[in-house]
Amino acid sequence: MVLEGIARSIGTCPRKKAAAGPEVFRLLLATRPASDTPLGARDRALLLLGFGGALHRSELAGLALGDVEIVPGRGLRLVILRSKTDHRDAGQEVAVWANSAEDAFCPAAALEA
Repeated sequence: MVLEGIARSIGTCPRKKAAAGPEVFRLLLATRPASDTPLGARDRALLLLGFGGALHRSELAGLALGDVEIVPGRGLRLVILRSKTDHRDAGQEVAVWANSAEDAFCPAAALEA
């Protein structure tokens, strides 16, 4: 009881969860609608863009079409105007590399679709 009281008053370190890897991400994409439907194409593009750029949810939601530039043969260039970690609102550019080995998991191909 004494140890539980100390833990409650001082607090404990939060347990860190492991980041979702590519296998979990593939399973997530498999649960979405087919990519040949507008809803499925939109979901796939947003998920691949967010995962490929390691974006926060707010950064992904704040993107406009003009903030995304397709760089042929290389991938995408994103301009993140506001970020949770950018306290000066200076903005930053993020590169999202193309996955030419697997078109089904390529952010640039999903965005073009």
